[in-house]
Amino acid sequence: MVSSPNTILKDFYKIQPGHFLTYCLMDFKILNITPYWDIDSFVSEKKYDENKFFEIFESSVLMRSKADVEVASFLSGGIDSSSIIKKQSELDMNVNTFSMGFSRDNYDESKWFSMVSKNIILITNKKLYPLN
Repeated sequence: MVSSPNTILKDFYKIQPGHFLTYCLMDFKILNITPYWDIDSFVSEKKYDENKFFEIFESSVLMRSKADVEVASFLSGGIDSSSIIKKQSELDMNVNTFSMGFSRDNYDESKWFSMVSKNIILITNKKLYPLN
């Protein structure tokens, strides 16, 4: 896991989930950060159809995996990337993954992405990075 606000790219940072930012390319400054949703507006007592969820999920994976070049996914070992890669594997897609671990245990998720890659046939590219 790359802890917020850091990313795998130098001088690029994450913003809070559910927000977007306006950036001035002339001054290279963030003008404002605005939330575009909040969890309270999505919470309800509505019952959800499990089969419908899996249908939509599979459709989403298929749609985002179509390409005329090879497709690769970042595998962190978390539930989102693991679920997507598992579905790609079930759909007989040639799954290429990239994962990164860190030298400090509190940041390192290599245990989790290694467990996923052992249970799914993958082309895996892993890199361990020291944290200073």
